[in-house]
Amino acid sequence: MESAIPKRLQEQKMRMQTQRPSKAVAYVRVSDESQVEGESLDTQRARIQQYANNNGLEIVKWFGDEGKSAKTVTKRDDMIEMLKYCSRNKGKVGYAIFYNMKRASRDAPSYYSDLKAVLSGLGMAVRSATEHIEDSPTGRFIEGVLVLNGQLDNEIKAGTTIDNMQSIARQGWWQHGFLVGYDIERVKVGIKQKRTTLKRNKDARIVAELFAAFARGGLTQADIKRMAKEKGLKNFKGKYLDDNAVYRMLTQPAYAGYICSKHTDYEMHEAQHMKDAIVSLEVFQRVQHILDTSSRTRVGIKVNIPTEEFVLKRFVLCPNCNNPMYASSPRTGGGKSHSPRYHCARPSCKGLVPSIKAETANNAFASLLKDIQPSGSTLKLYKEILNRTAMRQLDNLNRRLSDLRSSLSALDEERSIAMRRWNKDEMTDAEKDEIIATIESDKAEKKDQIAKLEEQQSVKQSQIDYAMNFMHDAHKLWVDADAGMRQRFQKAIFPEGVILDTKTMQFGTTLISPIYRYAPNKKDLSVSEKSLLVTPAGFEPAIFRMRT
Repeated sequence: MESAIPKRLQEQKMRMQTQRPSKAVAYVRVSDESQVEGESLDTQRARIQQYANNNGLEIVKWFGDEGKSAKTVTKRDDMIEMLKYCSRNKGKVGYAIFYNMKRASRDAPSYYSDLKAVLSGLGMAVRSATEHIEDSPTGRFIEGVLVLNGQLDNEIKAGTTIDNMQSIARQGWWQHGFLVGYDIERVKVGIKQKRTTLKRNKDARIVAELFAAFARGGLTQADIKRMAKEKGLKNFKGKYLDDNAVYRMLTQPAYAGYICSKHTDYEMHEAQHMKDAIVSLEVFQRVQHILDTSSRTRVGIKVNIPTEEFVLKRFVLCPNCNNPMYASSPRTGGGKSHSPRYHCARPSCKGLVPSIKAETANNAFASLLKDIQPSGSTLKLYKEILNRTAMRQLDNLNRRLSDLRSSLSALDEERSIAMRRWNKDEMTDAEKDEIIATIESDKAEKKDQIAKLEEQQSVKQSQIDYAMNFMHDAHKLWVDADAGMRQRFQKAIFPEGVILDTKTMQFGTTLISPIYRYAPNKKDLSVSEKSLLVTPAGFEPAIFRMRT
């Protein structure tokens, strides 16, 4: 009956039986420019080449982003070039080899949408030279966990960096870019430590005049922009100030000698450059009052800040056109109040898709998350990976602590030697005081480093517990998180968003994170409910689209 099989199905059978090409591309990366000249790249290349040799693969082209830090695929130039090369050679290259999955991506949604989907569409597989990944359910699961683990590690490091930046900001040090009227100055605050502050320059007088003119009233921001141009005021790129630059200047507390940013939770902290402040606090506050009471529309300013009311903005999709639904707050009750809602105002959807209260949609999504949970085996394996990662990190912390404590002991010994020499009149009082001051400064710095490392040591277990809660109880974590974290969380589970039928209040999607599964509590589901959430067997896209 072989001849009775249609030719189309025979071709499909042949494609299924065709082995993946043994040619491969390889990608290496270092995130710190100081590592480019070191051994990191050589180590990666050697290990990848060894993996290829052991598995009968031929590396036809190498790619790498040297000295460039970027957790997402689209921000790596050579990664994009690699995908374009694979696209041009579709069917000729079968594998993409990385040193480890952290080098591939530290952002799970970006990995699956920007890299994995593209390579799968080309019939290619991802391999790690240092981690076991294969074409099996377990192999694909481990692949996902490794990418998520890289994302978790990246976010933990980011948290430590943010804590340090917040501490520095509250001390009044400047951590941002250039400001018109100021020069950036580096100040030495320790033997090996410097901080950044601001110092008036030749344009400070013009800036002060513009603030004073606006504070007197009767002028618009357009007037200030015109005056700034007439006075020859330019930014650090040599360009005249536009509408956005004028508004940012008039609302920048640094001109009054204060630090106020996300690093200070938008609270005013007296800055180190207070003596170089260009305007007084009274003038600055007068300017803010005029800006707040003005009804003039500010040109060129676009701010998209996630809010508790519209946490599903750009995430929940219209059931008719599959595009993101709009968020708005129309007046109700005779114009006395607002009603935050999601709606689709596109011509093809008018009259077909009713709007829905934002609170109702948010609550429905929270209920959906109650049914999103990993399997027991997933949790067990994920916890084991987390524990192993934490142990490696703790070993590293312990070694660093041991080195620092040894250094402290050595400094104490140096101090004792200096005191003995002073007692024997082998050095003057001034020499002794200078040596002791240097030693005490070094000791203070090392004690500060020890305190920070011990703090990191103490939170490792809590981080593991948090990560496990992240996996196990998506609903509670989403509800408790702030608006920004909620949006990142929901995107991690549903990378392409979710469709919301505003008539039936049902959610739908064809892509859910491989780490999670939909586990409804109802035993007897209707046909529509059974087809509500469809998790595909793999991530092979039906249509391949290359980003350029």
